[in-house]
Amino acid sequence: MILSIPEAVMALRQGRTVIVPTETVYGLAARVESAGAVQQIFQIKKRPPGNPLILHFADTETMKKYTAEPDLIDRVARFWPGPLTLLVPHGDRIPRAVTAGSPLVACRIPDHPLLLQILKSLGEPLAAPSANLSGRVSPTCAGDIDPLLLELTAGVVDGGPCRIGIESTIISFTEQRFHVVRPGMISEEQLRATGLPVGDPLEEIAPGQSRRHYAPPLPLILLKERGDGTNRVELADCCYLDSGRGRFAGLPFGARISLSMSGRVEEVAHNLFSAFHKPGNARFLVMEPLPAEGSAIAINDRISRAATLLGHISGEGSALLTRTL
Repeated sequence: MILSIPEAVMALRQGRTVIVPTETVYGLAARVESAGAVQQIFQIKKRPPGNPLILHFADTETMKKYTAEPDLIDRVARFWPGPLTLLVPHGDRIPRAVTAGSPLVACRIPDHPLLLQILKSLGEPLAAPSANLSGRVSPTCAGDIDPLLLELTAGVVDGGPCRIGIESTIISFTEQRFHVVRPGMISEEQLRATGLPVGDPLEEIAPGQSRRHYAPPLPLILLKERGDGTNRVELADCCYLDSGRGRFAGLPFGARISLSMSGRVEEVAHNLFSAFHKPGNARFLVMEPLPAEGSAIAINDRISRAATLLGHISGEGSALLTRTL
């Protein structure tokens, strides 16, 4: 069911869940102060209780009412609205289920006009992880949302295709430095360019950090330079996701989807998850990592977590030699 802004606000106030657009991916939203609605998120997504949620705010002043260190918020506020999530100590208004028991809560201000309208109308934050079954690929347009989720929610606010297409960068602050916990389209280089002290990436409890995540409907083969597997997969059974930088676009794959004609990382990110949903009659998806620099690190993070097989092109170029991850 397609919802208007007033209908979505009413449903959220009634303690229901609503699927909303953001600039990154579509989210499954509930009022953070409605414990029952927050619990619905975990039930609908089949999300493990140890996987925390991201909170979306209309502005930094509202964010400060729910958190304990406003100076950290001010230091990164230049990136909002936008695809940056800050892990910050939370106050007592945040339910334990949202944080998975962590002293930190993930907060951001989304850059989508419809969601900002909803947040301003509510006057409180929304918990809104991606609108997918846990571990599966996130939807970047309303048409790619799992019908099961639509049945279990009040409906979706259709905001068109998501501008960015992958989830936000998550950062944390420890030992007087900011650290990337989950890579996104705001890179370490962009953080440093603003004068922020940035340290090495960290592994913390944060959304989207499980080893198997973003899984597409078909097995994804991640191409490497060399392989040691023995299973043969015919190229005719494969859909090649072409980033515009790949070396194998001319081989006889059964299908090909262009993520970017020019190799622009922003275009690859925008089209990646949508391509996962449209493999045609292929049995496998195939993709190569991008050069590991800047925002491309986020693309490599997503496809490495989505991949089920590693492979390489055999000498004659007629088959993939693969092994299971």
